[in-house]
Amino acid sequence: MIRIENIITHSVAAVESRDLGQSMKHVSLKYKDDRGFSYFTVKNVLRRFYENTNEVIVDIDAKKIAIDNNRAVVNIKLSVVTVVSGSSQYILGSSTGRDDLQITLEKKGLSWVIIRVGQIYLKSKPI
Repeated sequence: MIRIENIITHSVAAVESRDLGQSMKHVSLKYKDDRGFSYFTVKNVLRRFYENTNEVIVDIDAKKIAIDNNRAVVNIKLSVVTVVSGSSQYILGSSTGRDDLQITLEKKGLSWVIIRVGQIYLKSKPI
């Protein structure tokens, strides 16, 4: 469970620092989500997102981890704020609450990789 918590913490730090390589470090090449996004689609979306934002602020309020053999599901409440040219905007969550997000991981050897992120309902287009 600590390894999974570390992946979430590392991923949040990578997004906030707008580091593409570190943001994708724990994402499986077999990643596929409800929107049909693959690893490479997510990487390209993040690249454009980072190029068009000055700052990203992620706030996680609650986290619940359920592990079943080689699968883990992490349910978190979070908000994501972007800053572009001095103007901030929520793309997930709001000033009064957080949005639910579900992350599915798969155990690969001694590590865990993200294979799916669900329940993403962006308030605005991030790129």
